[in-house]
Amino acid sequence: MRPQKQMLKIAAFVIIANILDAILTYWFVSNGSATELNPFMGMLLDVDAILFFLVKFAFVFLAIILLLVSKNQKLAKRAMIFCAIIYGIILMIHAHALIFHELL
Repeated sequence: MRPQKQMLKIAAFVIIANILDAILTYWFVSNGSATELNPFMGMLLDVDAILFFLVKFAFVFLAIILLLVSKNQKLAKRAMIFCAIIYGIILMIHAHALIFHELL
């Protein structure tokens, strides 16, 4: 079963948002203005930034692949939309920090 075009667009947004989240999180944590809220990812960030990026990208990419090939496309689409909403909120938090806390 091939994923619908709408699912591919949502997946593309999630991937791009994940990349932006990783970069901004790394930048905020590196300059001491934030901490990683996910304890596992925070530990990876403390150990090695490259490992942090690789694991973050791999987890999201694997999740998207699993959702795209899921036999239950209705549930997969809902899960993908949920992920997109969560990443949208995360990016708004990053934008708020950049704009209102003058972190640029």
